[in-house]
Amino acid sequence: MQMQKKVIEPNIAPKIKTKRHSNGGVKSKTPYVNGKEHGVDTGWREDGSKRREKTWRDGKEHGRETGWYEDGRKCWELIWRAGQENGVDTWWYESGEIEKEIYYIAGHEYARIEWDEEGNVSEANFLRLIPIKNKQSSQKFPTPAPVAKQLGENYRRYFAQ
Repeated sequence: MQMQKKVIEPNIAPKIKTKRHSNGGVKSKTPYVNGKEHGVDTGWREDGSKRREKTWRDGKEHGRETGWYEDGRKCWELIWRAGQENGVDTWWYESGEIEKEIYYIAGHEYARIEWDEEGNVSEANFLRLIPIKNKQSSQKFPTPAPVAKQLGENYRRYFAQ
């Protein structure tokens, strides 16, 4: 049995664009490949604490974006796919309690749940039904089945009240 040789393309080292605060500290580092953002973009506050991280692919947001409060607790976490929000975006109060969750498919917001700082639901909007592919359109949309799965526990918690 003869093994086939796997051809591996050489990795292109990204060029890092660095921005600085007025005090000289690093404000952000963004990797670029072929002139487009590609990789993990990181931002810091003037005191040097990490403020945010965002992943890019070929010039579009793709993957997780996370932001932190000054004390290091999460402030937000967003999910991107090919430059569009896709999944559950979560925001937290400084106390650590969830402030809101916003549900997206292909950049379209279809649900939002917000809580007060005591953990009580203050607002819930289920904004749109997700259209299924139209015969006249080439645009594809997911069916409603993943929507209910994605809403998950918070969806059930809201309707159980």
